[in-house]
Amino acid sequence: MRPSSLERRFLCPGSYRQERGKPDEETPYNKEGTRLHELVATALQGGEVDAGDAQPAVDLCVSFAKDLTPYASQYRIEQPLPIGKHIPGMAETGTPDLLIVEPYVRVIVIDWKFTHIDPPPADENLQLAAYAVAAALEYECPRAEAHICLAFSEKSSVAQMESYREILS
Repeated sequence: MRPSSLERRFLCPGSYRQERGKPDEETPYNKEGTRLHELVATALQGGEVDAGDAQPAVDLCVSFAKDLTPYASQYRIEQPLPIGKHIPGMAETGTPDLLIVEPYVRVIVIDWKFTHIDPPPADENLQLAAYAVAAALEYECPRAEAHICLAFSEKSSVAQMESYREILS
């Protein structure tokens, strides 16, 4: 099971059976979200981007990450994380939008949301919890933070998980 489907599976367990074997549907909305995610990744790596009307949203995401840490060397942008290694029953890997690792101190998981509909806040977001727990265990950090950056609404939410080992007990 992929971390991105945890919320749906929790709310509707039968969705697993209904969706099994079906390809993900491509829509104009998820195509635009993918494009904006790629532009944020490029900008975080120092590249110039032109997002047109969505430029303020891309800029907000970049400044959000830089406000958390100015050290780009700590950024792990769209890099697979071995989730299944740490959380039984999960997919082998998952890909957080941005993972910031402060070795042996904390991990910060950031999810960019390019939607006008607010998702569950970070402290209720199962996908981010899975990423944060797996990242904390993978990088041996005692503290994990999960952030949602709502790019079009200029709101964000954060959850801090300091006892992630208890979650897995």
